Amino acid sequence: MPEKPQLLIVDDDPEVRKSLQLWLKNEGYMVFTAANREQAREAVKKENIAVCLIDLRLKNEDGLRISAELKSLDELLRIIIITGYPTYESAIDAMK
Repeated sequence: MPEKPQLLIVDDDPEVRKSLQLWLKNEGYMVFTAANREQAREAVKKENIAVCLIDLRLKNEDGLRISAELKSLDELLRIIIITGYPTYESAIDAMK
């Protein structure tokens, strides 16, 4: 059976990070978490992260900017934007 990809969850809410981490670990994934841009950058540099789940709105940071920055570190990195505040405009921005 092939090994599942390593995932990174970037969210400033510790409960969201923990919930997603537990759920994905139970599905057999190796999961890393980050509360901010710096932690996310370090994880992408140190680990073989294949997919990042990034909150659109972090306290003092923009999830779309973080996703662009992480993508510049690893062009093969896949990004999934998550949010509790969806709008049509944010969906369009995320797809761009």
